[in-house]
Amino acid sequence: MTQQQQWGLAYLTQIHNESIEQTNTRAEARNSLMHPGEAKIEIEALLTVDAYVEMQTLEMADEGYRLLINHKEQTALKLFRSKTPEEQDSLVALLQIPDVLKG
Repeated sequence: MTQQQQWGLAYLTQIHNESIEQTNTRAEARNSLMHPGEAKIEIEALLTVDAYVEMQTLEMADEGYRLLINHKEQTALKLFRSKTPEEQDSLVALLQIPDVLKG
């Protein structure tokens, strides 16, 4: 990774942490007004650059997986709908899936 990219990550982490600090300040103010025994608003920890990169990577991976599943579902639905009504009925019976796929 280049020096500029490292600076970019550090800056993105700083922006993220500034947002967390603002949220924490509001949470601390609200917590101070709550009665004893009431559930307090959780204070978030600030992130290191490595933790920020890991968080972003996990979010990207989750989004990629959602896109993959959506693509696979759409492909399967197109394939299913390309079948004759008899073939669809056979597949529905075989897989024990609801008739809503026929729509």
